[in-house]
Amino acid sequence: MNFFFKKQKSFAKNTFYLYTSHLADYFLTLFFLPFIARTIGAVEFGKIGIAQTFGIVIILLMEFGSPLIATRKISIIKNNNKSIINYLSCILLSKIMLIPICLLISLLAIFCIPIFKNEPFLLLLVLVGAISQGFAPIWYFQGIEKMKIISFSKVVFRLTGFIFILNFVRSPNDSWLVLLIFSTSSLCISIYLLIKMFFDVGYFNIIKFTNLKNSLLFLKKSYQSFFLTIVPSVFQGINIAILSTYLTPLHLGYFYGANRIYRAINSLYSPISQAFFPIISSMAAKEKESTKELLRVYLFVILSLGLISLLLVLSFSKLIVVTILGDEFLPSHQLLKFFSIVLPLTAISNTLGRQFLMAINKDSFFVLSQLLASLVGFLSFIYFLNDLKIYAFPVSLIFYELFSIVLITIFLLKNDSVWE
Repeated sequence: MNFFFKKQKSFAKNTFYLYTSHLADYFLTLFFLPFIARTIGAVEFGKIGIAQTFGIVIILLMEFGSPLIATRKISIIKNNNKSIINYLSCILLSKIMLIPICLLISLLAIFCIPIFKNEPFLLLLVLVGAISQGFAPIWYFQGIEKMKIISFSKVVFRLTGFIFILNFVRSPNDSWLVLLIFSTSSLCISIYLLIKMFFDVGYFNIIKFTNLKNSLLFLKKSYQSFFLTIVPSVFQGINIAILSTYLTPLHLGYFYGANRIYRAINSLYSPISQAFFPIISSMAAKEKESTKELLRVYLFVILSLGLISLLLVLSFSKLIVVTILGDEFLPSHQLLKFFSIVLPLTAISNTLGRQFLMAINKDSFFVLSQLLASLVGFLSFIYFLNDLKIYAFPVSLIFYELFSIVLITIFLLKNDSVWE
């Protein structure tokens, strides 16, 4: 555990900065949500929710697993500037190669998703922001453990964006401005972080098209990490697309209201998880016997957060919904209770999967477990849809997390030599 004790100060500092970063991404959103929801109404709020859900899929495609694999790699080679430059060149070129695929998927979405067919400019607005966010080298600064830079960029540009929303969004007709301002802030964050990264490595001519072969190799190596992030999101995106055909625009607004609050609470895990991952990845390669002990401590902390969040939501769901979204969204408080059940389950699956299995390079099994768990979640959604309607979605998340935990636990119990 000596390695971890040396890292304690860095871990605490980086966790603080990542919480500040998530304050900008999620809790500022939650803070300004009452104004946005009340100003544009439940119907327009639902449209924005559909657009942003599609944007998440594009972001995950553009990232192509880099938050996991690139963070792990940078944390290992961070003291070798030449290796970092070559690696950055491969990653950035690979992202350029992914843009045409994103455009093709967006074109298909116009024909497949009714909201985009009627209002294609919503898709265009969210696409610009999603591609920009996919380029943001957050993984680089996490790998070198300089989370302060990430925190600064997000707080400044997100807060500026919300100030613009407060000043220019006045009615439901202005709902498109919310997407425009979010996308613009994402573009500014990406440009700022790219410039900081270029200055940090002391080399601006990073993108070399002679690295095309290495970029393709990077994509090949990243596909497992990519599937870890994209598979659950694709299944959930399909579920939401199906759900949108069953719900009225008003009920879709209720759904996204509860879902947005749930996601904000769920993001409490992320700063700890992101700060912990580079440390556990390095530690697993150096002090393998101590890694399990450290993971037990991590599980206790993050599971405690999940259980506290669950109890608070179950006790005060009405107050939370009315305070954040307004009286119009009160019917969504029961849905929020269902979402809250997922929180402690996510804490367990995060520890076993994204931390433990990834740290010991068992990516392939983690991918398989997520694929099977997502399939189980999707089938449960289809099975319960007619009877539970809007509640089928959080129920499918519960099945997804439970099945993932069971699969990984069985794998770890049956494989004593997981370090090999």
